[in-house]
Amino acid sequence: MTTLYVNMSPCIGICNLNSGICRGCFRTLDEITGWKDMAMSDRESVMRQIKGHRATHHCPECGHPSWCAMENGNSVSACWCSRVTAARAIEGEKCLCRRCLCTELTDGANT
Repeated sequence: MTTLYVNMSPCIGICNLNSGICRGCFRTLDEITGWKDMAMSDRESVMRQIKGHRATHHCPECGHPSWCAMENGNSVSACWCSRVTAARAIEGEKCLCRRCLCTELTDGANT
């Protein structure tokens, strides 16, 4: 299997954490702080989720591919969005993609 994201980070240098998710790279705070210690396979998994290459459904907001651990048969606590402050991870509902959740949290903070 060819590794798509060897030695890569999704960081684009626009670091702005909003409610636990970076507006630049769309990683959670846990993913950012643990990145250097993550196994390459875990890094690749996160990168594939962010890029939409690994998806369980389509975002109900924008229609882009999105990853949800609950859609993959895991509990809500296993989903990336459960690590984001104020995320609306509700069992039985489709998760927003990282970009839409970040926008929703930003818009909600500005109202």
